[in-house]
Order: sequence, then structure tokens, then C-alpha cells
Amino acid sequence: MYRVLVAEGEPLTREALCIMINRVEGFAAVHAVGRGERAVALCCGDAVDLAFLSVSMPGLSGLEVAKHLHIHAPAIPLVLVTSRNTFGFAQETVRLNISAYVSKPVSFAAVQDILLAHKANHAYRSPRLVENFMESIAARDFPRAYAAIRPAAEDLRSCAGRDAVRRHELLTHISQSLLVSLEEYDWQDKSLDPLPVFEPGRLLEDGGVDLSLFHTLDQVFRRNALKAYPILVHAFAYIDRNIKEKTGLEDIVGHCPASQTHVSRMFKKYFNLSVMDYIHLHKLHLAKMIFTYAGESAAEVAFTLGYTEAGYFSKIFKKFENRTVQQYKALLRNSAGGGKAGFR
Repeated sequence: MYRVLVAEGEPLTREALCIMINRVEGFAAVHAVGRGERAVALCCGDAVDLAFLSVSMPGLSGLEVAKHLHIHAPAIPLVLVTSRNTFGFAQETVRLNISAYVSKPVSFAAVQDILLAHKANHAYRSPRLVENFMESIAARDFPRAYAAIRPAAEDLRSCAGRDAVRRHELLTHISQSLLVSLEEYDWQDKSLDPLPVFEPGRLLEDGGVDLSLFHTLDQVFRRNALKAYPILVHAFAYIDRNIKEKTGLEDIVGHCPASQTHVSRMFKKYFNLSVMDYIHLHKLHLAKMIFTYAGESAAEVAFTLGYTEAGYFSKIFKKFENRTVQQYKALLRNSAGGGKAGFR
């Protein structure tokens, strides 16, 4: 049974949170307090597995409590209950290692998602699987997120071994955690589709884990950008339709009601890279999928993805992957054959 502390200045909200927590199997609200100082004392002196902290409380605020616990009880995951949902606030909570946060009025679905994510995270003892991804999202840095895929995938494979079902469960946990963060960037529409996760059969190959993480992260960045700039839906649609063609910025702008300068600025702001580099990363994602599941040559893949020269494709691959196509395919073969090196 996971022991949960609720620190909330509003009595009705505090009571409602306790009721919601107790409704989720495996969780019990063992402490309900109205002041931040009391929350600090209980977390430091009692066995607490998770704490819900309201940002607005008499005495110490939720953020002040989080700062104290970050020093004196860093092992306790914290959930902030807040009506604030600005990007700057999200960055501040990341720096304090906040596990999640939920907006008022609090819904049972939101609380349940957070508790189930906590249960999965605790069960597999792999908090690092989410941390770098959350930091990358808060920084709106797509290249950084792309680079974080490989170490996250290695951690996941280390936890799950060759169990494809367990890999799927871990990836689903990551997806749910990222979706919670998206909702706090004002994504309150509960009709949002879940973030994509590959089926277990596609995760048996080690490369499939990396590919699924990329697909999930891409959706996170797209949804965040679309919330601020809905016209980008035209750009994304064109990129998806023509990803296997030779595509330039002029082609995208021709199908998007915005200037080249405006589209470039939007991508730089929400992805921290150029439109063309974003397209290259998508092509590399498809290239790795083909290498993983079809085993075609570099020249064949380059032609399939709209590159007129295999040498240029190989140069792009090395630039973003930090390894050659030949090295990547050798690691795939090693993994498929059960070699000790594995896909790393």
C-alpha cells in the first residue's frame, strides 16, 4: 500500500483529494494537512511514499515545501496542485524534481493517471526513463530530446530485458507521464488521444524501443507547438505526406498559410532546430525503422526517402546519430543474434 500525504489549504479540495486517492487500488491518503510546515514535518518524520502539495497554502507554499523536501526528503515524489499552467512555472517545477502536477478543479482521472504512473515507476525502479524527457520538453529542445532517446532506451532494455510485454508497459508509463505534463501546458481536453506506443511484437527488436520513444516524443513536441500555433497543422500534414520525397522549406510554406520566416521562427521556438533538420530527423527515424524491420541497404533507403545521393544520406545519418550506417546495422545484427554487445 502506497502512503500518500495531502497538503491543501482548502478543506473541500483536501477532502476530495483524499477520497480520489483512496479510490485507486493500492493507495491510501494517510495524512491530510492544511499548512505547509506540517507537510514538511510529516514527510521528514513519517513513511510517506507520495505527497500532493497545493501551491497556495497558509504558511509555506507548495513550492516552498518542495524546496525543503528536495533537500531533506528527496526520495519522496511530489505532485503540485495548482491553478497555474504557464511554461515558466513548468520549468521551475522541473528544477525541483516535481514528478507531476495537476490543475484545479482536480479530476479523478488526472489523479488516477498520476497514481498509476507512480505505481509503474516504483514497480520498475526506473525514474530516469522519464526525467530527461521531461527536461527536454520543458526546454523545448527537440535535438536534446532526440539525443536522450538512446540512454533512455538503454535503461529501459536493462529493466525489461528481452520481455516485450514489460517493455511495452514501461513505454506506456513514459507515455502517460508525458501526457500529464502536456495537460499542464493547458492541455485540459480529456479527449486527447493517448501518446503512441508500439505494440509488444514490434518492441522485441531492440531498435523498436528507440523508434517508439522517438514517435512518442515527436507527438509531445507537435502537440505543444500546435497549441500555440494551430496553423502548423498544415506544415506537419505536408511533411507526413511527403516524408519520402525531396522536400524543402519552400514546398512546406506553399501548403501552409504563413511566410518562410514565420514558419522557421515557430520551429526554432518550439523545436530548437530548423525545419530542414526536423525533416532530416524524421527521415532518419524512418530509415532506422527500415533497417530494423526490412534490412535494406543504405543506398536503397536513401532513394526511398528522397535523397538523391547515398553519400549525402550517410553524412546526415552520421551527423545526428554519431555513428555510421554500417555501425548502426552491425549493432542491429549483433542484437538480433543475441550478441553480448547488444543494441547500444
